[in-house]
Amino acid sequence: MKFTTTFIAALAITGMLSCMFFVLQPDLKLSIQNTEYSGPESPISRMEWEKNRYADPVTGRIPHFAIWEAYQQLIAGGKISAQPFISKATNRTGEWQLVNDFFSSIAITKMCYDPQQLQTYYFCTGEGWYNADAAIGAGVWKSTDAGNSWQQLPATDTSLFSYCQDIDVHPATSDIYVATSASGLMRSQDGGASFKKVLHVPGSQNNSICDVEFTKNGSIFATTGIFQAGAVYFSETGDSGTWVKQTNGFPTSGIFRVEMATAPSNDSVAYAIAGNTTDYGIKGFYKTIDKGNTWFTIPDPGGDLQFAKRQAWYDIIIAVDPNDENTVVAGGLHQWRSKDGGTTWNRLTHGNPDSSDYQYTHVDQHAILFRNSDTVYFGNDGGVWKSGNFTNEFPDIYERNLGYRVTQYYASALHPAAGNLTIIGGTQDNGSNQMQSPGISPHKVLSGYDGGFCAVNYNYPQLIYTTKNSNGTFRHNNAGYDIPDTITNAYLTDNDVQFINPMAIDPNDPELLYMASSSKGLWRLKHASTATDSSWERASKTVGAITALGISKSQPGTVFIGKGSGGNIYRIERADTTTLTHAWTDCDPANQLPSGSTFNPVYCSCVFVDPEDVNHVFAIYSNYGIKNIWETKNATSPAVTWTSHDGDLPNLPVNWIFPHPAQDGVCYLATELGVFYTNSLAGDNTIWLPINEGLANVRVSMLSYRPSDHLIVAATHGRGMFTGQVPMSGPDFSITWNERGPLDVGGRTRAIMIDPNDASGQTIWAASVAGGLWKNTGIDALISVDAGNVAAGIPAIHVFPNPISAAGALIECALAKSDRATIFITDISGNRVVTLLNNQTMPAGLFSARWIPPGHIANGIYYLVIDLQGERKVEKIVVLK
Repeated sequence: MKFTTTFIAALAITGMLSCMFFVLQPDLKLSIQNTEYSGPESPISRMEWEKNRYADPVTGRIPHFAIWEAYQQLIAGGKISAQPFISKATNRTGEWQLVNDFFSSIAITKMCYDPQQLQTYYFCTGEGWYNADAAIGAGVWKSTDAGNSWQQLPATDTSLFSYCQDIDVHPATSDIYVATSASGLMRSQDGGASFKKVLHVPGSQNNSICDVEFTKNGSIFATTGIFQAGAVYFSETGDSGTWVKQTNGFPTSGIFRVEMATAPSNDSVAYAIAGNTTDYGIKGFYKTIDKGNTWFTIPDPGGDLQFAKRQAWYDIIIAVDPNDENTVVAGGLHQWRSKDGGTTWNRLTHGNPDSSDYQYTHVDQHAILFRNSDTVYFGNDGGVWKSGNFTNEFPDIYERNLGYRVTQYYASALHPAAGNLTIIGGTQDNGSNQMQSPGISPHKVLSGYDGGFCAVNYNYPQLIYTTKNSNGTFRHNNAGYDIPDTITNAYLTDNDVQFINPMAIDPNDPELLYMASSSKGLWRLKHASTATDSSWERASKTVGAITALGISKSQPGTVFIGKGSGGNIYRIERADTTTLTHAWTDCDPANQLPSGSTFNPVYCSCVFVDPEDVNHVFAIYSNYGIKNIWETKNATSPAVTWTSHDGDLPNLPVNWIFPHPAQDGVCYLATELGVFYTNSLAGDNTIWLPINEGLANVRVSMLSYRPSDHLIVAATHGRGMFTGQVPMSGPDFSITWNERGPLDVGGRTRAIMIDPNDASGQTIWAASVAGGLWKNTGIDALISVDAGNVAAGIPAIHVFPNPISAAGALIECALAKSDRATIFITDISGNRVVTLLNNQTMPAGLFSARWIPPGHIANGIYYLVIDLQGERKVEKIVVLK
């Protein structure tokens, strides 16, 4: 088939369900959507799948041993070379460096070192909180040369270690403790050569362990409760049979996940946060001052739903100052601090950048790590953040994400013009953004929340559409440089759509958008450039949960859809004009495609319609243990026939397909292990080859293609965006990938470790739950705000808009007192590039100025610095002219 030069928009979902699943077997996956729940009864429905289909039916997540087997299969077949797990990091001070993203699982959840052998590091893998986009782990990994090389511990290459929440090494014995979601608390006393279960949850099938903490003198606490009854256990030795459940003052019912912290300065003091089973908020905060013999309740910061909303199953963390048992930091949605042992709490941050009451940090806290009383690191859905003056009354907390390229994309879209650098994408909890500069470039935020599907008007590319999680659609009228219009479908609620809901632009009419729903059929928006939220029209009858859209160019108005659960493919004609009474046509009357049900679901992640032939359609499925790649050449026939082309593809879910625009039979796949391609579709004899040069062992959610210059984009869920060129002639149709970033967004981070071999404390390790292992050898090298020297007289800085276009931005700051002020801008290396105000006396009150970037200021990241005779406030800005 040959494509015309019409821009091809991305038309399928990478997928999440709008319900929650809870799987009973130990080696089955749970899929729980990260959304708020309202209602008195538990929203968890219990479902079981056959063992050969125990992947997450939404994301195609599969047990790590299957990924590992697929990886080994590729090596054995000579399709890839065995990757040495050697650090790739260089010493570019101040910027994060990739250590490795070719581990068999790059979903790293916790990292630690052996206090007795400082060259020995460990990390565990597999995010076991049952969020729908959780990546499966590959057990525990070990380095004996301070992180320069890594090996998987063979004893953990089993399904028992598919999901590991925590790993810690005993400070005196070097015993390794691993908290797993399905296998209890596992311990190794021989450096990881073997493991034995030392604690399980009585009456629990999943043996879910949340957290492991050591007291100052080496006693051990462990907590349980991943969507099961939560509890705290204590042992002096860690041996099996010695664990005592804490019941004196600690609740014995109504709780699930429990997170703990012990006081490094006092062996007897510990704190705990317990989630609430009724609303997934907070049951309470608890404290012991006698090593768990008795517990008492302390105030809950902000109340039940203020601290963590309904995400206490996912977003809670607590830590204690290493030198002061009474200074406690807790994170839920935001960060809170107590200086009196939990009696009173002060909120430190807000997730809204425009808040005038608190400084901004990203929401959803997962890690807190003290270097000392003043220096604290935070890991959240926005990456790595730091405070260097935490003992201050109003400590500064600022991001440290430069080069930390771990953004999790669901979808992508391209500017249609050849050579244009604009890439747009929707991300996990970092909104929808665009990149417009060459190479690994900074980003510009278009819209917030979890970003989803997006589209560009191919006749007028200044017009951009983005979506958010659940029901939310935005129109950007000036390439994203103006405040967007909200055009959310007024007739649908969040419960009517997928968490990441398919939306697409019609390939024949850029003024026509289509939107899927879970329970109310297909929707359309005509005259999209001027339409409002009430302009949406229902285009079909209810057909079930739509998870993929494929829109025909050669036969206008014909739309194909793929479904979740059953995996069915349907077709509707004249979707651009029909009423809601129009029915769907079954495109699999002979039941050749994979079939599923509520208890045995299959998931259609992509439907691709040949732009030149409405009868030529691909249906793609993201399950394990089924055939994932299907093609028909008579899609509108009453007797549609389908052919499977899985061939020798490893047993992996497939998220997307892109057939070559000029070479019949050449196709590219987005999978759990990067991108594969074939030179010839041949049914069961199809040969698939990986093409991950320049890419990573990462889930690829979507492939977007631009016909005008044959650019292809791989949107990954953990390593950002990558671009390549599709060869127009053979015999080699492979692609070499180039990373595009974003440079500075960050991503969901649970693992942070201070390098024990760097006395300066400047070397920090971090790992994303989907983006591999990273290292920063100069964490303070960019803009440093010295402890005790931060401007209490400058409560906040506001820059709008930020990123800053050629039209400039408004800079505002409130000065608490009259003082001599210097305001300047530096580049990322700390070099001053612009001085706005030089040592001038400023009155108390609001300072406001408009700054237009001069011609010599290139696009990129800069820092705005306001200095009041040595007291300093810093704000990151991005210039995108």
